[in-house]
Amino acid sequence: MALVLAAATVVLVSRMLLSDVIVPPWQQPDEPIHVSAAEVWRSRISDEDAADRGRQAEIIESMIRHGWWRHYQAPLPPGLPPTRFAATGVVFQAIGLEPESSSYAPPYYATVGWLLSLAPRAGVERDLYVMRVVSMLFAVGTLWVGFLGSRLALGTAGAATVTSLLAVHPQFAISSTTAAPDAVVNCAGAILWWQTLSALRQASVVRSLAIVWLVAFAAAAIDRLGIALVPIAFAVTVVVVAQRRRWREAAAVSVVAVVAIGAAIATVPAIRNPLRISLGEALVPSAPGDALEFTVRFVRFLFTSWWYSLGWGQYFAPQWWVACAAAITAIAALGVARHSFTCSAATRRILTLAAMNIACFLVALGWVFLRVRVGAQGRYLFPVIIPTLSLMAVGTTAWLPERLRRVGSASLVAAVAVLDLCAWILVALPAYL
Repeated sequence: MALVLAAATVVLVSRMLLSDVIVPPWQQPDEPIHVSAAEVWRSRISDEDAADRGRQAEIIESMIRHGWWRHYQAPLPPGLPPTRFAATGVVFQAIGLEPESSSYAPPYYATVGWLLSLAPRAGVERDLYVMRVVSMLFAVGTLWVGFLGSRLALGTAGAATVTSLLAVHPQFAISSTTAAPDAVVNCAGAILWWQTLSALRQASVVRSLAIVWLVAFAAAAIDRLGIALVPIAFAVTVVVVAQRRRWREAAAVSVVAVVAIGAAIATVPAIRNPLRISLGEALVPSAPGDALEFTVRFVRFLFTSWWYSLGWGQYFAPQWWVACAAAITAIAALGVARHSFTCSAATRRILTLAAMNIACFLVALGWVFLRVRVGAQGRYLFPVIIPTLSLMAVGTTAWLPERLRRVGSASLVAAVAVLDLCAWILVALPAYL
């Protein structure tokens, strides 16, 4: 199994390096403002007296030099190059946030800013690639932790399948080279899944649940995407208590968690602000036909971009490619449903927990993005990519007799690898080279 993990690591790192070489600077979603937020903190730590601490003018100049507007398929604003994101076009106006905003929580950006401050001041592109490397390291951590969690959930053969699928997943490697806190939250989600299985399968219930809550709060404090891990932590605690009947220990963890939730809501803007959304605001008034049409487009975009998308939602795989991905997904989903009726109670519990992880994130994305009528990107589901791939591995092989399941797992990994290769050849290379 160590050989499988090593091979998967080499494959993932190679694909991430390929993505770094092919994808130009600033072509990963929201990279300019993430880098600018880190530059604000670097300037504060270095005590630089600069009018543009976020270096927005330099970032915009670099974006122009690397053809950002051409790839975004939008005209460059007329006149002199803008010096602030808000003046560059509709996409940054839609983001609506400056790097100094409290929505860009300090834990990630201050840490990266401190890391950047250790070296002499250089071009913003160097700092962009430093942040991309940080994301890549967390992606490798996600792979390794995912292996540990999958081994507890599915055994050694299942862990090999899930780890291999993650290594060749068409979108994961690309998203893992983004200069943003996403990779940190993805790794936190993998740790939460691992410790969930540890709480169910091993003796250290209190320690595992404590790690689950610690990771959930850390992820929520780092990025708003991590807030969805908090209800997952609560649900995990309930399931573990019901299964292990460790009432006293679980009660102690729960009391601490409730106090921590209150403190976090009161003190951490990244957690507090999204919770102000009322139910009335979450329900967008519209005709039933319009709502249904938008929901269909919302789901289609979420699914397609989970499998593959490049740039700022401008480059997608061809329809036949998406149809193949949809076929794999459908086979796996139906296989999970079929297998849930015949598997053991322990396996059924794991499948339920995995589905619950995915459901929490789907509800969170719907709550936020359907309210403002904006399509959510599939990468927002990557904090639960390990349980998602676990369901895919189980559901696909459930159609086969026991003696052929290893062949089925290898075929699934090979099919996803072929889709990934086709995406590089048909989409990435023509787009950027």
